[in-house]
Amino acid sequence: MGLKDQQRTLAKLFTLDSARSDFLSDNEVLKEYVVSIKDSDLTKDQFSMQIYEFADSLIKKRLGQVRQHIPGTCYIVKTKLAEMFQEYAKDEPTSGIKRHLYDSLMFMKYLELNYPEFLISNIYKSIFKFEKIRLKAILANRFLYIKIFPFEVSMALEKLKLYDQKSNVSLGSPRICFWIKASADKDVVYRELYPRFWPVMLTKELRYNN
Repeated sequence: MGLKDQQRTLAKLFTLDSARSDFLSDNEVLKEYVVSIKDSDLTKDQFSMQIYEFADSLIKKRLGQVRQHIPGTCYIVKTKLAEMFQEYAKDEPTSGIKRHLYDSLMFMKYLELNYPEFLISNIYKSIFKFEKIRLKAILANRFLYIKIFPFEVSMALEKLKLYDQKSNVSLGSPRICFWIKASADKDVVYRELYPRFWPVMLTKELRYNN
């Protein structure tokens, strides 16, 4: 196996669970590859273990990046976050400069499709929607979006973290949120407004009871 072939194989082994299963079950290919590596004393089991351990560390690193981009969404599924992301990422490799942003957006789509029960709450739906819009704005060449949220969604995560200390948390009054991006080389401009007068149905602050 040539150097380029080895590099392509390693890339698949470390990012695709299906490729690892196929590769490690092929004794002839595995034998050829193991013999070609520097540590000639490495057994098949040891080689397999090293591959899975390194692949797992890459997925954990990806999750760490995703947590930074969609902290609210990660909070929503916090009890099963690691399990869900492992399930999603095992056959979803990433690449490119903005790979962590795309990874975050794809993970959100995966959650919508496979775990809609976590998004039943109107509060969680709003937080999820807010983070999804933000990602799309960053990744778009041009973007304009206006959305009314029934509470101060941009600060909701910090307030949600107070649940451990309080049983009743105010999430603030409604906001009109704007995302604007003029071109691919410009940053997203985000603004939110809290008009003095609101329809009666929107004037009540949302509260979450633990």
